[in-house]
Amino acid sequence: MQISDAILYNKGSNAVLITAPHSTAHRRPSYSGSLRPAELWTDNIALELGERSGAHTLVVNDQLDFDPNYHAVADNLFKQRVQEIVESEKIKYIFDLHGLSEIYPYDFGYYFSRRFYKSKRIAYGLAQSINQNLLRQAVAQVLCFNENLQESIGQFAVKNLGTVAVQLEIARYIREDELLRQNFVTGMEQYLLTL
Repeated sequence: MQISDAILYNKGSNAVLITAPHSTAHRRPSYSGSLRPAELWTDNIALELGERSGAHTLVVNDQLDFDPNYHAVADNLFKQRVQEIVESEKIKYIFDLHGLSEIYPYDFGYYFSRRFYKSKRIAYGLAQSINQNLLRQAVAQVLCFNENLQESIGQFAVKNLGTVAVQLEIARYIREDELLRQNFVTGMEQYLLTL
């Protein structure tokens, strides 16, 4: 279902929501006002995981003038839709997919809120499920969210909605390579089916 011209929601059949808020160019407050580049393939991964696992999906499919993972809910249609979906569909778990910057020396970053221990447990379980087969040598970091002015989808979900949330950042080479991407999707799907 099209929520707006830029946001696509696919209804699922379980209590999981997968988001891809940076799959297109977006604008974050900066001195230059420049667009931040799209995190390619995150929308495709989210939609495929939704189809295979029964999860709800919420993805950006057109350029936005705001950053869904940065701006506060009052000025953020994406976070407003997350809240509506969590409340109407009784969502218990949110997995927020992102592209990992190439400056980091690892392949996967799993971020959780230190306020919610269950999110940490889910992040570690997900990392174990994904780091198998062709991705068994991938380097994964499980980290707490930074406590700064930014309020990510995961931080918003934990703080305002009481939902377990993990932000998962995926290296570009994994997102771009079809075989590695499929290994990732299979590992994550297997984990989602245990929830």
